[in-house]
Amino acid sequence: MRGFLLIELLVAIATAMVILTILFYSLDGVMKLQSATESRVNLSQNSMVAMQIVSKQLALNTRVATIEDGYLKTKDVAGNKEVSFSRQVNENGIGILYIVTKNANDLPGVNQLTDPNNVDVASLDIMAMRDNLLKITITLRDLKTSRQEEYSEYVRMYNGKVR
Repeated sequence: MRGFLLIELLVAIATAMVILTILFYSLDGVMKLQSATESRVNLSQNSMVAMQIVSKQLALNTRVATIEDGYLKTKDVAGNKEVSFSRQVNENGIGILYIVTKNANDLPGVNQLTDPNNVDVASLDIMAMRDNLLKITITLRDLKTSRQEEYSEYVRMYNGKVR
C-alpha cells in the first residue's frame, strides 16, 4: 500500500484554498448586493407611503393649502379639519416626516409617515407651481448604508387652491 506524496497533498490543499477563496468572494458579493437591494427597497417603501398619503390628502380633501416654514398646512373641503405635514428632527438627530390631524373640537393626532429606525428624512421641500399644483420633494437617507435618494411628485389639488 502506498500513501500520498507530499506534492499531491500540496496540490489538493492549494486547489481547496482556491475553491474556498472563490466561494468566499462570491458570497461576499451576494451579501453586498442584498444590502444594497434592501436599502433601495426601504427608501422606496418609505417614500411611496409618505407621498401617497400626502398626495391623497391634497388631491381629494383639501380646500386651502398653505406653505409656511417647511410646513404644509391644509384645510379640508368641509372646513372642520386641519391636516399638516412637516419634517421634525428627533433627539437622535434623525429627520421624521409627520402628519398632524386636528378636528374642530378635538385634540390633534400626530403620526409618523417614515420609519426613524431605518430612514432619515434629510429634507422636505414643498413648492407651489400654480394655484392648484404643488411639487413635493423628499430626500431620504438609509441609516444602514447611508444611501440617499430624492423623490419628487407633482400633486394637483382638484378641490382647492394654494395660498
